[in-house]
Amino acid sequence: MSFASLAACVVGIGAVLRPFVGRVEAVKVVCVYIFLVLGAVPLVVIAWATDPTRRVFAFAAQTTLDTCLSALIAPLFVTLSCMLCTRWSLHAAQLRQRRPWLRILPTLCLIGAALYGMLGEERSLQQDVVLLLLCPILALEWVFVGPFIVNLGPSALLSFLIPSQVILHTNYGIASVLDTSNPVPVFEIALVLCSTAVVAFMFLFVEQTFAILRVMESRVGGRSNRQRAIGTDTNTEPVCPWKMRDELFLWFKYALFGSFSVDPTTVSDFKAVSDLIALHSKTFSLASKLYPQPLREDTVALYGFCRISDDVSDVVGSTVDDAQRRECMAMLEEFVDTCYNDSNNLEALILDISARISHMDVPCNASTAESVLRLFSIRVPRNVPKYCILELLQGYKFDMRRESRVDNVDDLLTYCACVASSVGEACAYLMRAHHAETFLNTLVRRINSVCHERVLDKQTKTHARDMGIALQLTNIARDLVTDAVDLKRVYVPTCWFGDAVTTATPLLKGTVVAATTVKGTPATDTATAHLRASFLHFPESHPELLISFSQRLLDLAQPYAASAVAGIHCLPKINQPAVTAALRMYLRIGAVILQADAYPRRAVVSTREKFVVLVKSLYWS
Repeated sequence: MSFASLAACVVGIGAVLRPFVGRVEAVKVVCVYIFLVLGAVPLVVIAWATDPTRRVFAFAAQTTLDTCLSALIAPLFVTLSCMLCTRWSLHAAQLRQRRPWLRILPTLCLIGAALYGMLGEERSLQQDVVLLLLCPILALEWVFVGPFIVNLGPSALLSFLIPSQVILHTNYGIASVLDTSNPVPVFEIALVLCSTAVVAFMFLFVEQTFAILRVMESRVGGRSNRQRAIGTDTNTEPVCPWKMRDELFLWFKYALFGSFSVDPTTVSDFKAVSDLIALHSKTFSLASKLYPQPLREDTVALYGFCRISDDVSDVVGSTVDDAQRRECMAMLEEFVDTCYNDSNNLEALILDISARISHMDVPCNASTAESVLRLFSIRVPRNVPKYCILELLQGYKFDMRRESRVDNVDDLLTYCACVASSVGEACAYLMRAHHAETFLNTLVRRINSVCHERVLDKQTKTHARDMGIALQLTNIARDLVTDAVDLKRVYVPTCWFGDAVTTATPLLKGTVVAATTVKGTPATDTATAHLRASFLHFPESHPELLISFSQRLLDLAQPYAASAVAGIHCLPKINQPAVTAALRMYLRIGAVILQADAYPRRAVVSTREKFVVLVKSLYWS
């Protein structure tokens, strides 16, 4: 394959990956090249010692400069292809162990092919390279990364098949590859496939190592636990400051042995929570794929907790009464306190809460609830302040009080701040923390600190909270009917119903007249209560109110949305496209409501519009 063609492919994939590539991805590419160089040196020595005819060196002497440059850039092309194909899976959930035969059987087959090459008759250089060189390397790689590749499924397969096909079609042309009368030699195809697979498996090994490090870091935790992880007895030896070389040693330890000893509990928790979110929160599941893996793991842990807490407050038609739901919500508050205070009572509390949730009419069972709570306890408290989570639970407690109502705009904004601004601020904390930890020296400093640093400047915090309010107001405007019918809730300020009564539109005259006093003067408060009750019972009988309320809610959201847009630049650059896409998607929902002739029961954005918004946000924001 010519260098120009390969460089064009690299530039094309790089342009697609531009919004998703940061320092960590660059480090992964460097790691692949380091492994290639470290592996090439002993292979050159072996080739010199075992090749008396010097075929390899004679072939190397005849290679052109274009071929050498292509060989240098080809691993980058394969690595970027792997990055593009596999980034959509949650890697921490793909570390689960498989049966031993899945690791052993392919390894034995590859070793058998290598032995056949050693014992067979003399063959061409391509055959020797495939059988004697690439097959042993693939066997070694499969021992370490085989189960991870199987768990990734089709994306891992495509990660080396796509670049292989591109290289074959460029070298021989599509017509030559498909020509059965003069086919491309099998071992030339095998050479391209195997060499591509070697680089792809090497990149997946690096990806697996980073994922294992993040999963084990959840359990390893701070300085003393990390020192125990590398074999230091903290009971007899003083706890020394954690150094950069210690972090690198821990990385190499997990690279070599992590796939055999990764914590299965955390891996299964990630799998259970990600499956729950993918099943019941499709929009968030899709949006979270745009985040880098470390941030995505923590947002999954945070959103899983938000999901089950919201389910407890929203459960309808369950045999569990309000008192039991309030008790469960109080236990969730106790659970949050326990997570931040490092109490030994955490596991018992998780089991108790999960058992209570399992008796409610909610999407998750006891096992899934345990996974959600356990994952939250080890991932979120280290980076998110406690008040954000407690503020969120205060909003859910408001939802559980049947007599609660939103009297005015200030009450509405307070509610939005509880259930949405708290989450927006928590996500901003997570983004800042993960951006800081991409610098190894910052990570080491955070490990040595007595408590995790949770730093967020006032400007970023304000914009993040404003974005939460804008999104929540849009949600309320979209769900006026479903909130009233399904949950028996109205988040529209009561004073707005009073405004509707005061204007006395023809639609409301009957309500106003029915609420008159003996003297015939309209009792505004009584009329307002009647109108609100009527709207709650059958909102679709008030089309004018639906249009008016949705417009006022969206108008109220506009300044907060503008603040959110202005504050996106305060976030780490790698997270800006994904946040922009989420905000624009919600703003598009508001536009659909405003453009409709009648209030839509459930405003939706078409798949085409979502794609257009996504592409514009990622590449032209």
